[in-house]
Amino acid sequence: MSFFTVYGQNTQLNDYTWYVHSIETNGNTVEKPETPEMTIQTEFDLVANTLSSEMCCAGNFQFDISVNGGTSSFAGFNFFENPTSCDTTENNTFSNLFKAFFQNNLNQDFSYSIISENNYESKLEIENVNGETATFYNSPHLDRQSVLFDEISGNEWHLNYMSVDGSNYSFTDTNQEFGEITAQFNYDGSFQTTVCGQLTGSFTLGDEYSVSENFYFNCGDISGGSTNCGNTENSETQDAYFSFFTIHSQEIIDIQFDIIDGQNEPCFLEVFTIETSDGDFLTFSNCSNLSVKNTQQQRIKVYPNPARKYVFLETPKAQTIDELTIMDVTGKVVKRYFDIQEKIDVSTFNSGLYFLRITTGNKSFIKKMIKQ
Repeated sequence: MSFFTVYGQNTQLNDYTWYVHSIETNGNTVEKPETPEMTIQTEFDLVANTLSSEMCCAGNFQFDISVNGGTSSFAGFNFFENPTSCDTTENNTFSNLFKAFFQNNLNQDFSYSIISENNYESKLEIENVNGETATFYNSPHLDRQSVLFDEISGNEWHLNYMSVDGSNYSFTDTNQEFGEITAQFNYDGSFQTTVCGQLTGSFTLGDEYSVSENFYFNCGDISGGSTNCGNTENSETQDAYFSFFTIHSQEIIDIQFDIIDGQNEPCFLEVFTIETSDGDFLTFSNCSNLSVKNTQQQRIKVYPNPARKYVFLETPKAQTIDELTIMDVTGKVVKRYFDIQEKIDVSTFNSGLYFLRITTGNKSFIKKMIKQ
């Protein structure tokens, strides 16, 4: 890791939206609750000399700051807040702790440092005079090592399938009016997706390191999507698609990522599915819909994950698993199955990360499995 120069520190401080991830006080680190209602965004305005924080369900606050770039510090004064109350004690406790971190130390210096952890990630640490530390990132995502994030962030994804409120949709051809439905999920937590109109918002990837990671939309800030299509059927499709985001804007959603090896695929096919507890789902792939054949086959489920004793395999109807190969992180084959039942016994496996290559027909699907 490398520190920015003082000039760079001030530039980074001002230019990013910072998301608080934890507060360390009295030797104890309190992590931000993993919930859509508690995504705290903090911004420094070095022109107006203010620090402002939006705390979602807990309201917001702002105070004036005087920044000393030479010592990488700032003082705060004139605290003003618009408080509201969250529905859970956990959210209220964390938001109060975060607010007190600043409010209780006004008219004194806060020191700060910005650390570059890779090519696109910056970490901000602010320390008050009592030795308490608030840790921020320029992204809301909780898992700094998320494989899923590295795969989906910044790429253009094509919607292949969706199911919303009991209705199923398949997108295997280019629509004459809007072409293909595409979406982009960005490192800073923003996303945008387009049919005839555009829908925007922000999201967070959770911190479960497994094949199924948590995903949620932040603070109900989804907006747009008001432009209708010229074709009535296309408008109905757009309404159903956009409703997925609004209906499930306050839920923790399961996201599953797959790599698919196929003999006839013109691109290296990667797919991720966002699925809610009531069965609604969106399936995206990195390949154009015109090049994706039978993508729905990738909806093979492996659960529970992490697993202790058994792993269950769930496949769509009329689809059978021809072969299952379990490999460790080095690629060494640990076990191979040809007569696949609905579950496999992994109780004798060592704890750690494994890869499951599931072969069905002319395709193979690579999934991750955590053995506890």
